[in-house]
Amino acid sequence: MLYILLALAFLSAATIVAITGFFTAWYWMILIFIGMWAGFFLVWVIIYTLWLLLGSFLISKKKEITKPNKFYNYFVTETMKLLLFFSRSKVHMEGAEKIPRDTKYLLVANHLSNFDPITSSEGKAPCYTVVSGDGKFLYCANYLSGSVTEFRLSDDGSIAERTQVIVHTGKGPNQPRQDGPHTHFTEFTPDGKFLIVIDLGIDAVKLYPWSEKGIDAANVLTFQTPPGSGPRHLTFNKAGDMAYLVTELGNTVLTLSYDGNGNFALLNTVSTLPEHYSGATKAAAIRLSPDERFLYASNRGYDTIACYELDPETKYPVWKGLTSSAGLGPRDINYLPGYRKFAAANEFSDVVVFYDVKPENGMLYPDGNMVRIPGPLAIFW
Repeated sequence: MLYILLALAFLSAATIVAITGFFTAWYWMILIFIGMWAGFFLVWVIIYTLWLLLGSFLISKKKEITKPNKFYNYFVTETMKLLLFFSRSKVHMEGAEKIPRDTKYLLVANHLSNFDPITSSEGKAPCYTVVSGDGKFLYCANYLSGSVTEFRLSDDGSIAERTQVIVHTGKGPNQPRQDGPHTHFTEFTPDGKFLIVIDLGIDAVKLYPWSEKGIDAANVLTFQTPPGSGPRHLTFNKAGDMAYLVTELGNTVLTLSYDGNGNFALLNTVSTLPEHYSGATKAAAIRLSPDERFLYASNRGYDTIACYELDPETKYPVWKGLTSSAGLGPRDINYLPGYRKFAAANEFSDVVVFYDVKPENGMLYPDGNMVRIPGPLAIFW
């Protein structure tokens, strides 16, 4: 390109000199040559700059995905059935065409309403649900009312009846967040013997014995977390003898041992924040990598994802670093099908941001893709 511009400048200068008759005035030819070359070079710089700006604009538009149903084609695996983005307004489905034809019901707890019009949870702000291993019971944590609801399910998966509503009591020292019980999470122990209900408001992890008749509220076991820590979610290892619990108010990850009989014990505590940070923030989601080498926890306020590597001997989390959530309030984080991609649902900036996962160190690197969704709350598949 530069050689072409030089040639054009020389020919143009020679032409002008020839027309004006200054064949012997070589200095005029030099001056005109330099002027023409500078002019062509300036035009070339302007054109090249405009080309770069246009290219950057087109690339940014391409990576900001606005039609979620066209986004995940290259992530989908043969085992994937459905990927859901839960938001404050509705449920966004990825790969919805892969839902089995015999699927009749999709049970969703919206944190602003009950299960209506299917059936009421008889609680305020249902926020987390889980189905028993035999598919006969559904359990729902109701955050504002501090309760857990049990539903019996029909053979086709629909709700047959509401069988129990268990209301917790008490409060914690971290006011006003712990002004009363606030159930936030329901899950079964890996062996299916106990229903776990985490209560942020009373610093408690409750384990209800479970059988084919439902949960036994009379013989509940309780593990108390540090006062004011506000436990939120947990995840088990594959062996089922260790769990990692994230505390929302304490901004910590607790490593717990589990004996298989409904008893947790605290082994280790690490922060979700760097030492220098002292601003307002609260932890949210926790995820364990499938190879159990890395652990992740999200921070809302500091708006980051903390990455830990598990010690090969103790399995305690060891701090590795932080990745920006590229948004406000990462309420949930999760792997995507294939476990090479990761996502963060930023509730308060209406965007789900995607990352590449580096298998050698577990760190997350934004891949430039995002999906715009109003108030994303959770990611499941």
